[in-house]
Amino acid sequence: MAAGIFMEFINRLLRASAHTLLLELVADGVQGDDRANILRDFEAFRRHLQFIFLVTFGHWEQSPWLFFGIGHHALDIARRCAATALRLFVAMPVGHVHHFLTILLCTPGSQGYTDMADFCAGVDPSGLPLLTRMRARFRFAPTSERWAEALHPTNRHWLVGAHHTSPVRAAQNSLLPTARAQLRRDPYPLLALARHCAFARNGRLALGAVGLLQHPSVYGAPPAVAGA
Repeated sequence: MAAGIFMEFINRLLRASAHTLLLELVADGVQGDDRANILRDFEAFRRHLQFIFLVTFGHWEQSPWLFFGIGHHALDIARRCAATALRLFVAMPVGHVHHFLTILLCTPGSQGYTDMADFCAGVDPSGLPLLTRMRARFRFAPTSERWAEALHPTNRHWLVGAHHTSPVRAAQNSLLPTARAQLRRDPYPLLALARHCAFARNGRLALGAVGLLQHPSVYGAPPAVAGA
């Protein structure tokens, strides 16, 4: 996704579909205004579909998600992503809050920036220790989507014979060991969650926490509705 290959494929597919449609209209004898109307409707659909894909996947062309393209096995694609990341860093306004990966790899004067610049200039990545480690992480980085997809067959297998449980219960049990280990290392997140829950333990407190308690639609509501 970060390499932009998916969007290139979509654009090629849409262009090929437009050519195929035109040939089919000619072969079917569709002429004049009918052909023009069909092509106009298809062009509107093509632009809408490109817009949907751009909104859905456009973040892969921005930092820090773009860094995953640096781990691509094709060095020309990886170098293109690295060069784009450096250009995006320069284009950001002063005071912009950058992701820590952007700071690590794009800040002028840092080892990451030096490796990125040398890599874009054609230096073999094997001679760039920091960038080599980061490329390996980007290429083999686990994602929540992969983890969730891997759990689906296992969950389906066990839920078929477990008539008194649910996917929510199965997810809770699968996460409990990880949650316990995390809380043993650092109990602060649970304490912070408990404080946040206390601030919103009823409807009135929740509305006050988000600043909506004085909203006209809430202020004029009966106490039972407002959560008093």
